Amino acid sequence: KQWYQRRVRVEFVPEKFRVYYNTWNMLTWTAGYPLLVCVSYLIHDWKYIFLATTICVALTYTPLVLLPDSPRLLMSLGKVEEAKKVLKLYAGLSDAKIDLDAVALVVDETEDVKKSDDVTIMIRIKEMVSHKALLLETVVQWYLWLCCCLLFYFLNYGWGSFGDTPYINYLFAGLGEAIAYILLAPITNILGRRMGMVFSLGAACACFLLAMIPWTWTSVWSFERLMNMVAIIFISDGFALVFLYTNELAPTTHRGLVMSSASLLARIAAFTGPFVSDIFGTNSLLKLTVNAFFAGSAAVLTLVLPETKKLPMPERAPDVAVRRQKQKLIKCCHV
Repeated sequence: KQWYQRRVRVEFVPEKFRVYYNTWNMLTWTAGYPLLVCVSYLIHDWKYIFLATTICVALTYTPLVLLPDSPRLLMSLGKVEEAKKVLKLYAGLSDAKIDLDAVALVVDETEDVKKSDDVTIMIRIKEMVSHKALLLETVVQWYLWLCCCLLFYFLNYGWGSFGDTPYINYLFAGLGEAIAYILLAPITNILGRRMGMVFSLGAACACFLLAMIPWTWTSVWSFERLMNMVAIIFISDGFALVFLYTNELAPTTHRGLVMSSASLLARIAAFTGPFVSDIFGTNSLLKLTVNAFFAGSAAVLTLVLPETKKLPMPERAPDVAVRRQKQKLIKCCHV
């Protein structure tokens, strides 16, 4: 559901507004922290806590039933008439005086345009493998998702370790993320998607390296703790930005496949994280080294990807190679 919502959002929202929609989405995510604290404080039985949260999650599926497929996706599948119906629907909602019956929607007839009835997941996977540019960028994005989620979910510690109750800890964890998401829009607007990712992950790497300095002020505060708290802000920025960046990098025909596979890796990282974290035990230096490696390597690999700010999204797999050629990126991935 989550990746589907983000994919639909990026296909409906104009480019100049996407970063603000993404910021608003992540801030509402953060609002869930204090709400969950309230639910847990009022409801003590874990079975009823799960029931309450399940009801809330079930309600979020309502928009998925009401929203139509985007015209962008329908056009990429050659479904021109259905795309025109969706455009008429939104034209009516916005009181736009447009006679869409007089507008001819043209599909570039290539081998990549197939009717939805003929398209299977295996066809999309084969197309991805055969188009080296798309395969390269997808693999890099998989690694970005893996690193961001590893750091976001279990290797990040600091903001959630305040206070003497789990309620206070959870509130502080939400505070750290809120600060990150408020900074997300200016970072992305100034640096763009690509360099915004490099900056966020690179800054997190630097924080983890600086945290190795053995400087303790009190029994609670140390330089390591401070740097970890700052690193979490940058990791949260990278975590939020990777959702938007991946949606804009992937072509419309393969956006669902790329997002779902990346989300699968994210879930694996989130589920296995606590067990992997136990391996390090109390070895703080080893933890920081691993954190720095994941953040730093992800920042470097991001340089392989193109910029997407103020650029049209690719519609089909060959468009990815064309975009790389225009930005003069590495030429090991021609169609």
